[in-house]
Amino acid sequence: MSMNEDSVAAIGMQAARWIAQLDAGELDATALEEFHRWLEADERHAHEFRAHLAVAALAGELPRQLPLAGQAPAAQASARSRGSRIAGLAVAASLLTAAGVWWMLQPVAPVAGTYATATGEARTVTFTDGSVAYLNTRTRLRWTGSDTDRLVELQEGEALFDVAHDPLRPFRVFVNNNEVRVLGTRFNIYRRKDGEVRVTVIDGSVEVMEKAQQDGHPAWSRQLTANQQVAFSNIGLTRDVHDVNALNVAKWREGVLELTGEPLSEVLDELTRYTDRRILIKDPRLAQLRLGGALSTRDVRAALVRIEKLAPIAVTEHGETFTLDYRPDEGSAAREE
Repeated sequence: MSMNEDSVAAIGMQAARWIAQLDAGELDATALEEFHRWLEADERHAHEFRAHLAVAALAGELPRQLPLAGQAPAAQASARSRGSRIAGLAVAASLLTAAGVWWMLQPVAPVAGTYATATGEARTVTFTDGSVAYLNTRTRLRWTGSDTDRLVELQEGEALFDVAHDPLRPFRVFVNNNEVRVLGTRFNIYRRKDGEVRVTVIDGSVEVMEKAQQDGHPAWSRQLTANQQVAFSNIGLTRDVHDVNALNVAKWREGVLELTGEPLSEVLDELTRYTDRRILIKDPRLAQLRLGGALSTRDVRAALVRIEKLAPIAVTEHGETFTLDYRPDEGSAAREE
C-alpha cells in the first residue's frame, strides 16, 4: 500500500469513528468542537465523512441523516460490536471506491426530515455537514437542506445550533417570516408560545433579518455577536440588539433555568414547558413577584419547592395541578398593603 493509500485509509477510519460516535450520541461539547476542527482541517476529511455516510445509508446501517441521540442502536451496542461496525464501514467504503463508484463520494443530499421532542425531552440532531442542533423540550424543526444549501425551519420551541464553518454555504434558519443566517458559529433560537422569537449568540456572529420583500430587501436586519440577543415577532422587532449572558440562556442544556429577576408569571410559563401538569397562581398579586436564582427543569416539583424558598410562596399539589399562593402569614400582610 502506497503512502497516499495509507493516508486515505487512515482518514476513512477516522471518519467511520466520528460517525459511530455521533450516531451513538457520545460527543459532548468539547468533543464536538474537536470533530468540527477535524472536518475543516482538510477537504479530504469532509470528503471521507460524506462518503462514509453514503456507504452507511446504502448498507442500511445508518440513514443518510444521522438519527437523534438516544435512539441509535449503537448506543446499546457493546464496544466490540461498535468496533466491528466501524471497521466494516471503512472496508465497505474502500471496496466501493476501488470499484469506481464515484457517485457515492459526491456530497450527500440530506433527506428532508422533521425532528421533534416531547414534553421534558431533549435530543441532538447531527446534519451531514457536521452541524449540530440540540432540541429543547416541545421543539420541532425541519431540515430541507441539500448539497448546495443548508436550510432549517424552526417550527416550534427552542434549539441551540452548533454550525460547522462553510463560507460557500451559509447555514440558514427560518422562523416565520424571518431568517437567521450564519457561516459557522453557536447560537440559540427560542420561539416562544406568545409568538416572540429570541436569538442569542454564544460564539461568533449571526445576521437576523425579516424575509426579503418584493424589492429583494428585508424590512430590517441586525448583526449580532457573542453575548448579544435580539427579539422579534411577526410585527417586527420587539427588543433591539442588547447584551445578555449567553451561557445563562443556554443553560437549559444542563437542565437549569437561570433567573435574573423575571416575574413569577414568566417563570411558571417556562416551567410548564417541561411538564404536562398544570401550574396555577391562586393570588394574582403573585404574578409580578420577581425571582432570582436557578431552578431545575428536569424535576418541576423540585423547582417549585425551590421557589418556596426564594419567595413567600406555598405550593399545594392536587392531582395533576400545582397551585401557588402566598404563605398564610405572608398573605395576610400582602392583603393589608
